[in-house]
Amino acid sequence: MSKNTFRFKPSLRRAYLFGILFLIAAVNGFYRLQEFDLGYNIPVASVGLLVVFLLYAHLVRLCTAYTVSDEFVEARSGILARKGNRAAISRITDFAANQSLLQRILGLASVEMSTAGGDGPEIIFHDISRGVAKKVVSTLTELTAQLDARERAVGNGNPR
Repeated sequence: MSKNTFRFKPSLRRAYLFGILFLIAAVNGFYRLQEFDLGYNIPVASVGLLVVFLLYAHLVRLCTAYTVSDEFVEARSGILARKGNRAAISRITDFAANQSLLQRILGLASVEMSTAGGDGPEIIFHDISRGVAKKVVSTLTELTAQLDARERAVGNGNPR
């Protein structure tokens, strides 16, 4: 493996935010429905759904891995069916870090990478922390600049 290889996973901040909002809505709904005397079925079901949601979010995170090395980038995901996209650094033609409004609030970003001959981004690192996104973009910028310099040197007749 390359000396500059690093692996990371998506953040759980979005799942935690939705979990907290769901819990607030469930508590609010419980207090509003208390006058109908429905018992404790609604809060128990709400907490159960919240636990299932958060467990699922953790499972998705455990089954998702992003890798950046000086030779390739890779995104692997999937709980039951695994999906992996891998591209050599030399084939990457464009990359960018993007943030939706929610991602900006939560300090997250997505990094999209396109390869030669592809339609749109083929590899996307979803919901990674802003700091990791900056590291990915700076690493890709450095690696593509090194490749361009090598290609120019070879094109001028200079050996590597």
